[in-house]
Amino acid sequence: MASVKNYHVYGSVDFINRLKEEYDWLGRYSKIDKPGHLVVFALPPKKAKEKVEDKRRRPSNREDRKSG
Repeated sequence: MASVKNYHVYGSVDFINRLKEEYDWLGRYSKIDKPGHLVVFALPPKKAKEKVEDKRRRPSNREDRKSG
C-alpha cells in the first residue's frame, strides 16, 4: 500500500497565494507555511472530540427518592 503524503509547492508569493485560493475553492485543505511555501494536505484534519461528562459525577436523584 502506498503511503499518503502532503504536496509541497514552492514559488513566488503571488503564485502561492493564487494557488491557495484555488485549492480552497476546490475544497482541499492547504496552508501557507512560509512566504513562498504552500502545503496541500493529503487528508483532512481530525475533528476535535467533545468532552463527555463522567456519569458518576452528575448529581443524582437519590435525595429525592429518600424523602418520598
